Amino acid sequence: MKKIRISAVTAGIIIATVAVAAQVIFGFSHPEAYGVCLVCHGRDMLAQLYQTVFHKAMDMSVSARSGPVLTVIGILAGAFIGAVSSGEFRWQWVEGKFASFLRGIVVAICALIISGCPMRLMIRSAYGDVKALLGVIALMLGCVVGTLILKKRSRRKD
Repeated sequence: MKKIRISAVTAGIIIATVAVAAQVIFGFSHPEAYGVCLVCHGRDMLAQLYQTVFHKAMDMSVSARSGPVLTVIGILAGAFIGAVSSGEFRWQWVEGKFASFLRGIVVAICALIISGCPMRLMIRSAYGDVKALLGVIALMLGCVVGTLILKKRSRRKD
């Protein structure tokens, strides 16, 4: 049996078309300045799950109140399928799991404080939101520092 290979661009076009069709069919749309943020969407997804299981209202975005937010599951599933289909998936032993977990929690909390989606930060800073502008600056500094740390670690392993 012949193996079917779909390029990332083709898969993106198909998925985007299906997503737009679903929005039209079900009348579902996100508010403006609502980007793809794994922290915010993860919070909304967990809030929806909590609300469904325990029947208690939790704070969530306007978009999450109108329908399920499955962005996190879609991104993780897409990354897994893409890695497996391209032969790049492999298990990796990570040292310092607990420290990495704590750093992830700190990043998630900071992202929730400043409404973490970089696109949303840019839009809010364009409207003069000082907190968002500080978030953009901190995000850029974090990227620079993270890149320098990764470069230093990669040189150490060589």
